[in-house]
Amino acid sequence: MQENKFEEAYEEFSKLIATNPKNYEALYFRSIIDFGHLKKYFAKTLEDLSYLAAIKNPYQVASSQLVTIMYDMNDDYDNVIVNGLKALELLDKKNDSPIDLKVDIYYALARAYFHKEATSELTKALIYIEHCFDELKEDADLEYYLLKLDILVALKKYHEAKNLIAKAQAN
Repeated sequence: MQENKFEEAYEEFSKLIATNPKNYEALYFRSIIDFGHLKKYFAKTLEDLSYLAAIKNPYQVASSQLVTIMYDMNDDYDNVIVNGLKALELLDKKNDSPIDLKVDIYYALARAYFHKEATSELTKALIYIEHCFDELKEDADLEYYLLKLDILVALKKYHEAKNLIAKAQAN
């Protein structure tokens, strides 16, 4: 679809929302259009998805995941932690979400806890990056290896870091 079609769709959803601000479907799909294609209305998209994530509706689980990703994109680590933990809780309770970004949530949480720098937080970062590897098996991208390496070095787990480098080179 061409960008002007996405812009038209965004405007149509905006009109629906103007007539019914609780039109969850319109709020969600307008947000998806911006998040995935337009990338013009970050603040509004974050506001809409945060609203949907905060209340019970068919898009709550998906919205909570996307809110976490958006905060991660902005390096807002405190909000990543708050929203990421909520997203995982919602996914565990009721996974009827049209999207499953569990690995992305784990990665965002690992990054957030890593940037907290306290040893207890680094340990949490390691747990979440391990969840990524558990989910991805041998398909983990380089970014996952690099974050895990950073965490291991920060925790002074040099032997594990060395083994991770060898594993990454073998893949």
